[in-house]
Amino acid sequence: MKEEKLYCGIDVSNETIDVCIQLSYEPFHTETLPNSKVGFLKLMWLSGKHYHFVMEATGIYHLPLSFYLQTLHCDYSVVNAIKIRRYIQMQ
Repeated sequence: MKEEKLYCGIDVSNETIDVCIQLSYEPFHTETLPNSKVGFLKLMWLSGKHYHFVMEATGIYHLPLSFYLQTLHCDYSVVNAIKIRRYIQMQ
């Protein structure tokens, strides 16, 4: 059986992280969590470590989550916000 790769998109701000989780049994699940260890733990509870997490580089606000995901050996990408904007404009 082929393992399915699922993604979690994250919009990071100073106070919160807005997550959009791709679920294999539902279209998507969205939730706003605190940008803190409590929010990161809830994110892991919602998604699990097998996801690929994608977030934009937002100054320093994405760094705590990036470091947290790194310590758990999760797959994640930090993308330049201008690249995201240009991609959306092309669609």
